[in-house]
Amino acid sequence: MAKLLEHVLDAFFGHPRGLPGRIGGAIMARGNAEQEREAIERLAPSAGHHLLVVGHGPGVGLALAADRVGPTGQVIGVDPSATMRQLAAERCTAAVAAGVVDIRDGSAEHTGCADQSIDAVVSVNNVMLWDRQAGLAEAYRVLRPHGQLTITVHRHVLNTSPQQLTDDVERAGFVDVSLHVRPRRMNSPAVDLVARRAVPPVDQRAQPDRRKQRSQYEPGVPRTACAAHSESHPPPGEPAAVRCGRIRRCQPGTRHIFACEGSGRWKYLTV
Repeated sequence: MAKLLEHVLDAFFGHPRGLPGRIGGAIMARGNAEQEREAIERLAPSAGHHLLVVGHGPGVGLALAADRVGPTGQVIGVDPSATMRQLAAERCTAAVAAGVVDIRDGSAEHTGCADQSIDAVVSVNNVMLWDRQAGLAEAYRVLRPHGQLTITVHRHVLNTSPQQLTDDVERAGFVDVSLHVRPRRMNSPAVDLVARRAVPPVDQRAQPDRRKQRSQYEPGVPRTACAAHSESHPPPGEPAAVRCGRIRRCQPGTRHIFACEGSGRWKYLTV
């Protein structure tokens, strides 16, 4: 009897499919809405960010994230259930048409995202379905340095202890791991975990030799302000960091080159 019940419920919630899957999706959209909102608010994504939603289900979290990242960002959703992908596409029709939401056939273990291309990974009530070691390794691979992993799950469906989940996340290489078991009315506690991908240490030996850099440029020859963007030269004596408004968005190691007119010198700043 227990096996039969498990099989029936799997079609609704575990691996949603067909009419039972659509019914399960409607239940999940209502029952998981609070956790979806909590997860996106905790992340607080900014315009232009790239998010990955693992096991997006009926797409509530996709829609919330799309509103945050705006037309310059992207929200990628992966789910192995064709029924859930269809429900999510119906919920996010405009965002999909605009290219902000990209819904893919995938899983926690196989997202199809490029290395270090994602600012945050979100999972709501599906980590118990992962191969955790492989899923966490995949999340670490696709996250940018200092990118955030957010997992939230009903305590009654989590198939391990909260402490073991924390240990698994740390073992995968994540840092700043925090876990909170949040009591709720009319439901079991929510297990909320947040972690970040580690920032690789700077190898001082790999830093460029500034003396060699200076020898490559001659005073008075116009240059762009940095290797990645076209910026105007600063007036004499103005700090380079003030003039290049995009410095914070450059890739680590980007070299910025500034001409100080009239001084016959170049200023360099590497971020």
